[in-house]
Amino acid sequence: MAAQEKKLPLVCHAMHLDPLPLQAAGARYAVCWGGGMPEPEGSLGYLISFTGKRTGYVIGWVRDGGYVYACDDYLTDVPSDAPIISAARWSDNPTAGRLSVCGKAASEERMVSEYRCEKADAYVLVDPVSDVGSYRGRALSLRGLLAVAYLTFYYLPVRVRATDVPGKTMGDVVAAFLDLPPADAVDGLIGEVRSGARTSGFERYAARILGDADPVAFRSFAARHEPTLRRLGSTKLFWIACDLSEVREEEFDTLMAMEGALNRLALIADRARENGADALSATSEAFCADEDWHALRAITDQTASLLKRLAQTENPLLQIYGATGARGGEWDVRTRLTGILERLVLPYRLTYRIAVNAAAGTVTIAAKTPGAQAMPRWVCDAQSAKTEQLAPCADHAEVAASAYALRLAAALATAGFSAGAGVSHVEVRLFEDRAFARPLVVLDVDRQAFIMSLFDEVRKGRFSEQRLTWGVSGLRKLLEPAQLTCSLGPRLGLKPLEGAAADLPDPDPVRTQPVWEDERALTPELAELLRADRVCELDVYHLGEDPFADRLREAIKHAGSNPAEAAQQLSDLLGVMDLVDDGGLDAVSDAEAGSASDAAPARRPLYCSSGLARLAMALVDEDTSARYRYVYDSRFDVLISLANLCTDNNDAEHGLAYARQALDLGPTSPRAYVTAASAESELGEYEQAAELLKDALAYDAEPASYTYTYYRLAYALWRAGDPLAGLACYQRAVVNPRLREMAQEEMDALMREQGITGPLDDGRAAEALEQAGVVIAPDDELLALAARALITAADAGYLNLAYAFGSVLERVVHNDAFATALQSLKPWAGVS
Repeated sequence: MAAQEKKLPLVCHAMHLDPLPLQAAGARYAVCWGGGMPEPEGSLGYLISFTGKRTGYVIGWVRDGGYVYACDDYLTDVPSDAPIISAARWSDNPTAGRLSVCGKAASEERMVSEYRCEKADAYVLVDPVSDVGSYRGRALSLRGLLAVAYLTFYYLPVRVRATDVPGKTMGDVVAAFLDLPPADAVDGLIGEVRSGARTSGFERYAARILGDADPVAFRSFAARHEPTLRRLGSTKLFWIACDLSEVREEEFDTLMAMEGALNRLALIADRARENGADALSATSEAFCADEDWHALRAITDQTASLLKRLAQTENPLLQIYGATGARGGEWDVRTRLTGILERLVLPYRLTYRIAVNAAAGTVTIAAKTPGAQAMPRWVCDAQSAKTEQLAPCADHAEVAASAYALRLAAALATAGFSAGAGVSHVEVRLFEDRAFARPLVVLDVDRQAFIMSLFDEVRKGRFSEQRLTWGVSGLRKLLEPAQLTCSLGPRLGLKPLEGAAADLPDPDPVRTQPVWEDERALTPELAELLRADRVCELDVYHLGEDPFADRLREAIKHAGSNPAEAAQQLSDLLGVMDLVDDGGLDAVSDAEAGSASDAAPARRPLYCSSGLARLAMALVDEDTSARYRYVYDSRFDVLISLANLCTDNNDAEHGLAYARQALDLGPTSPRAYVTAASAESELGEYEQAAELLKDALAYDAEPASYTYTYYRLAYALWRAGDPLAGLACYQRAVVNPRLREMAQEEMDALMREQGITGPLDDGRAAEALEQAGVVIAPDDELLALAARALITAADAGYLNLAYAFGSVLERVVHNDAFATALQSLKPWAGVS
């Protein structure tokens, strides 16, 4: 039955309510009681939506004890349904409590505000999730408190949604920043607000804080670095993307301040949307200022559930390309931690790096913390609330930055312990700069102290309490179970640490040392996989000075003008190399070892163009006991040079012979295959050329290199009678800007010859390549080997090898947590 309009008794009591932000124009609400209206026991009155002077509709019933029920008629008994609004005191503070909106199930209850009892029957709303208009900071009776809560957090949002009148929301304003280059989007909004074209409280506040972030400096930054603005899929926060390697420290601070302002607006809009109050017309500047400070205070709240989730969630990065790490092992803890950190919703960019020693149970997190220039500069205090004008608080910027840093330290510590049950100690280091050279805060805490005290404060939301907005002393007290090192200036801003406190060591120098300096013996599993006994044996870059490099360069100089002389010089150089045992390294030691009765098998000479080529020997050499000695680059290069000279000068047979020698020396180096294929093509043997180029793709993970190989393979396949596979290879080559014009020209010629009207779609191209036996580079078998080497080495504590072999995966595993975990395997350059 539809609700019936009521005529209110002439003598009833009425407490009329001030207009609220979501309230429709002309609407009037009051709490009415007495005068003979039927009321259940404990009644504080009915909420009435007035239609006339003494007429209206019943929309709710307020009950003593802190409850509001939804109803559309007078009641005689307490409803059996759960109340919509309920108030409950904190167990440890009887003068304060929480207001919650209750759903149909207990799990749907959500807190919408705290309240504070200032004296008998005088309550103040604290940190409400929606704008309460003139009731902000104002003392209310219990009846008034409950009525305002019901209207603000339930009735009016439901009514606005039910009318289904589309209007512009805060989220629309935030999303529009992506429509223009970032500097233009910022200047555009500020200009429209100043001209009066935009008048909502949210837009006016947006113009304030974007103006505070120094748009002039940001435009200069944009002119130099051409940044783009995007929103992250994991957190929906803004990210200003550019080449950070060219950004100076002061420019990075400008970026961080502007990006932070945009993200604070996004957080205000998101929380308003979650609470059904994101209409532009529903929000004042004062509410936005309150929400802005809330966004900074609440950064620890999201970490409270992390410990519990550890036991309930799987690590999506524990297995990569079929390789699986040990649960609780080095790779598991690192990727869990970076996964947590990448998903933290923070108003300011988290520039960080980590160190983990799973066996020892230690985690170190270093991060840059924002400075005072990035903090909010406006507040709605008791005085300004009366005039609905914001008060400036720039003089609190330093202490605000300190408070944020202490909360950030607590959040990062919680994240560290949540990365694994075996983590027993976490150290958080916060820095003034992104090079991690000027430390401001060091927080050191073990798991027992964290669980017994610090985590309880996080779980109860103590760090986000409004009274601690600038409460550095109170925040330090919450962190007392940990060893906290920081220094405050006269305005309570953080000062860089000095002396012994600033001497922060590399947390893992041995396991991340350069590969060529690492004499550690490999585990049996790694020795078998990598065909080596010590870490340093896997370095292919630091072989010492090449004694033949100058002669090789001199000979190559004549290749264009006098190829015969160049060939003779290269041939003579090759003979000299043969006389000194192939120009190889460790030849003397191998010869000495060979004279002993118990000598190990001789090490075979090997050339590797990269660390990946060295790893790929596991795909080529089935003998797991094989060991190698590296030859200088000049030995391989002289063979390649002779092969090219011969092929280019009508002697492809000798060119092919030299290329085959290079293949024997470097069986996993793609350049040898390409060189041999050139000779085969010159001899008209396109099928053999194609087979060589297919082999080259199996060991290649460099886009610039394998796209060139596809280009060469396309022509070989075309001439060998497989034009469809050739076309598919051309399509994989044209993505290389340096090849695009040539590859497109040849591809067009192939299509004209074959009567093909357009490129192959992805499915047909993949089918053509598969039928021709052409792998998609980088090949899955190579990637699976790299993943196995990465995870096995990381779990065994060989972090330097894990990084060396895992780097190839960064291009194919498109995951920020993976990329950051991989970077964490490098030495802590810049951390003193």
